[in-house]
Amino acid sequence: RFSKKYKPLWFEALARPEADLQRLAAETIAQAHIIGVPEMNDARATLLRIVAAEKSHSAARIAAARALFVLDAHEASQTLFDASQKHGADLKQVVEPALAHWKFEPIRVTWLKRLDAKETRHRELMLAINGLGEGGDEIALPKLLALTADSLRPSSVRLAAARAAGKLKESGLEVEATRLTKSESASIADRLAAVALLGRHQTEAAQAILLQLARDNEPSVIAAALTQLNAINHDLVLPLAEQAIAHDDVNVRQQGANAYIARPTPERVTALAKLLDDVHPKLRAHIREALFVLAQKTELDAAIRQAATEVLAGESWRGQEQATLLLSELDHKPAAPRLVQLLESSRMEVLVAAAWGLRKLAVPETLPAMLDKAKRQTA
Repeated sequence: RFSKKYKPLWFEALARPEADLQRLAAETIAQAHIIGVPEMNDARATLLRIVAAEKSHSAARIAAARALFVLDAHEASQTLFDASQKHGADLKQVVEPALAHWKFEPIRVTWLKRLDAKETRHRELMLAINGLGEGGDEIALPKLLALTADSLRPSSVRLAAARAAGKLKESGLEVEATRLTKSESASIADRLAAVALLGRHQTEAAQAILLQLARDNEPSVIAAALTQLNAINHDLVLPLAEQAIAHDDVNVRQQGANAYIARPTPERVTALAKLLDDVHPKLRAHIREALFVLAQKTELDAAIRQAATEVLAGESWRGQEQATLLLSELDHKPAAPRLVQLLESSRMEVLVAAAWGLRKLAVPETLPAMLDKAKRQTA
């Protein structure tokens, strides 16, 4: 529930001439709308006046434009477009992605002209590329492919153009992708662009190109190709998953793990459990959460508990922490004696996890050790 005092106060602040009040009020109204405060759409007219007014401060204008996007004010499209072309690059960064999302047709001519103009600034060129990709208009495809193939362009521009082109077609770009990868001088940017071009492709030819790139020497290329293959069919990644989860790059390991998580067997969850000791905190936490879900399947439960117990018995603090959390959530009471030992760990992460795990498992035989530790901790 929300107080009825909020709306009048915010709207009064929005109508004030001070730029800071306008900015804060616009930001507040947008946030309030997101969390469900009713009747925030009544601010549209005032927000639109702030965007259009010549004397509005740039910070207030940008905040008002962002609020109109949050309020999904399609009727403001033309005013937002006119203001963005008149009041500087920072406003364009807010307005143009919104207009792309709303499929505002008049801006497409502006974007197409930017692709051809040599004097186009980098930020505005990126806005045009991304906008045309979002809009789904294939008339831009030849220009986007030309940018993708232009080795004199910055990698950021080439990759953005490839991603945009990849959004426009579900098939037919395999030849362009092959051309980028087959060149003797193919750079990392070339190979990444090839993956991006195939963003929506699921043809056998596209799969063959992606499988080739998934065996690349560059981790960023491997990760991008595996991500694409996982999106098409996890079975395509399974032959590469064992090698992937042993890779030095965390993004490659993540994609190998995703394939095993999607197609689990007792052998695969045992391999996944080794990643409970991964050096990357997000990956090892992701693996723990995935194994907890998979353990709800009867045919996988025993293998997961056994593999996690082996990690718990190891000497690495990372594996000890994650295995403790997993086995405690699974209410695996045989782990309790090992958790008592880990109460003496030199790593606070392990000590806290073990204390929490012992409380969750609630094995009466561990109470004397828990009390002894508590006394020593508080002495």
